[in-house]
Amino acid sequence: MLYRLPELVIPSNKLCKAIRKEALSLVSQTKDTFWVAGRLATGASWLERLAFCILNRHRHSLPCSETCGAEWWVQVKDSSDCNDVLKEIDMHYDKDETLATHFNLASFPSISTVTYLSEENGGFPTIVSSKTYEEPLETAIKRFVISSPRCGNHLVFDGRLLHGVPFRPAFVEEEKRPTQARITFLVNIWQTAPAGVTALPETIREAFNGSLNDKLSPSFRKLRFHTNNIDTVFVPKQRTNHNVIRLPITGQSGSDDKNDSWSIHLPSDFSQSNDCSLVEL
Repeated sequence: MLYRLPELVIPSNKLCKAIRKEALSLVSQTKDTFWVAGRLATGASWLERLAFCILNRHRHSLPCSETCGAEWWVQVKDSSDCNDVLKEIDMHYDKDETLATHFNLASFPSISTVTYLSEENGGFPTIVSSKTYEEPLETAIKRFVISSPRCGNHLVFDGRLLHGVPFRPAFVEEEKRPTQARITFLVNIWQTAPAGVTALPETIREAFNGSLNDKLSPSFRKLRFHTNNIDTVFVPKQRTNHNVIRLPITGQSGSDDKNDSWSIHLPSDFSQSNDCSLVEL
């Protein structure tokens, strides 16, 4: 499902600039993921506040327990790199990486979300397939959503689904090739925190160098989520268990291996006219 966050649709507005500034600062210090849950820390950053807003917006659609919370992180892909392949994010499943690596088990988030903070022409689109880990590895991708990285868009999908940002020139018209950094804010909602994921350290929060401005707080408290109609197969289904399964395929614990069956192909007559398009082959 695709939402629009009106307060973040203009890349040059003060709130969006403040969040983007923290995002760039964070990735320059660490690639780790962090956790927010029942309440925000004193002096919480804009990134933590945004993660908290996203958690509270979506948790009511799930059978959340007292331990429910949100894992969040930032990804930045530099458009100045001449090698487009380096701008891609391989197709993968979001899961508890520590559990997968050490115990060969996969635990998936209830909900995965992507919030786009890029300026115009800020990178390649996100691909979300209808394929889950339980399906045979060789099962080809026949149904997927293409979501353009438009600032202020907020993509929500079932946390068990295969997704990524593969490099495919056909996904982007030549005149709209990436010219700005692709900045995305990722928030996954879990029933319990993945192993090793903790709150943002105070040292990193302090390194944001005073980006927090209380004058922006009123607009942040009123952050709205406007819904667009996207095919419901990608809407998270209510699940009461923790979705822990044994990894059946050697080599798939930890990071996901590339697989030829995960290739994304477009119909010859495909033309993306919307921010989010459903493709069925």
